[in-house]
Amino acid sequence: MKRLVLILVLQWALWCPAQTALRLEWDSLPVFHSLEEALKQPEKVYRLHLTKLKFKSFPIEILQFKNLIDLRLEKNKIDSIPNGIAELSQLEFVDLSHNEIEDIPETFWQLSRLRYINLADNILSTLSPLVAQCSNLEEIVLYDNPLEEYPDQLSELPKLRVLDLLHNNISYDTQDRLRELLPQCKVIMSAPCNCADGE
Repeated sequence: MKRLVLILVLQWALWCPAQTALRLEWDSLPVFHSLEEALKQPEKVYRLHLTKLKFKSFPIEILQFKNLIDLRLEKNKIDSIPNGIAELSQLEFVDLSHNEIEDIPETFWQLSRLRYINLADNILSTLSPLVAQCSNLEEIVLYDNPLEEYPDQLSELPKLRVLDLLHNNISYDTQDRLRELLPQCKVIMSAPCNCADGE
């Protein structure tokens, strides 16, 4: 019976969004909700959730947590990501949604272990072709951004299952191109607009 339950759970995880599967993997790891507490034992910080703490900038102290795999900084007022983000080489899950980020540094795309990225509700205008370096990406969430460019290199992400672009102004031509680029990926988009992308 236990074996049957385990099989069913594993099958369910394979069909769920990336974040659900990751939660199952990390269930036994503690979650730090305070930067001060995390700094007391940086080598034990694997999951850091600092939501709604009114940060106006990315807390540079986070770069000390070399074992970090799950970073959530959503619903703050962060306007940029430091170049040093590449030092967090174990990162698999990053949620920086609902901030004020205008640009993603090239070093961010050196995080080759990334499986889930959420940058929804920011003010990003471009997505770098360097996204292709993150070959383990399973889900990218970019809704509510004034994106003007969607690189062809998205098609080079072999594990990508979900690309969420809801509420972004995307032309008919670009929507058709994205569907052709990503036939095995669920691309979530609002109705196309008679406009240039991002307007």
